[in-house]
Amino acid sequence: MIKRLSEKIADKMSCEGIIQSEDIAAYSYSIEITLATIINFISIAVIAILFGRFAEMIMFVIGFVPLRMLKGGYHADTHLGCILILILCATLLMLLIKFELWFYSIPILIAATIYLFISQGKNSNQLITEKKQKKFNMTARVIIALYAVFCVIIALIWRFTPIIFALLYGVGIAGISLFVSKHIHKQITE
Repeated sequence: MIKRLSEKIADKMSCEGIIQSEDIAAYSYSIEITLATIINFISIAVIAILFGRFAEMIMFVIGFVPLRMLKGGYHADTHLGCILILILCATLLMLLIKFELWFYSIPILIAATIYLFISQGKNSNQLITEKKQKKFNMTARVIIALYAVFCVIIALIWRFTPIIFALLYGVGIAGISLFVSKHIHKQITE
């Protein structure tokens, strides 16, 4: 659906003389990624509105997106699959917070965060050099360390709050995504 719409938009741009016909594929892909990203953010914004938890959702995005971009992780076969997985993760976060069950998932999230920190991620969606990936991995480790320091400081000042949990949850989900990509999904596709 998103792919077809993107192709139609790029074709229209070519017909209107906005882009060259040889650039249709590149523009179509760029439009496709942009539309998918917009849909993802609208989806999590709706979930945040429904649960009245904007700060927690923002912390989830801050914890998840940069690390997922740097380390890679599981890629659904379709944009719909990607959107549904994101909706599931965001809704689970909101439910854990709403019913005050978030504390029980902390050991799993800490384990996933440690895995994310020590593993060598590779974003299979991007063609990047090994040197660049090493830089991405180091950057991800620095981000995780900064998040940890932030969480400890906030927890010492106020206490361990749902906002801190949402950040940890985002980092943990990025770690679980990388684990699934490297170990589980790889075995299924082989």
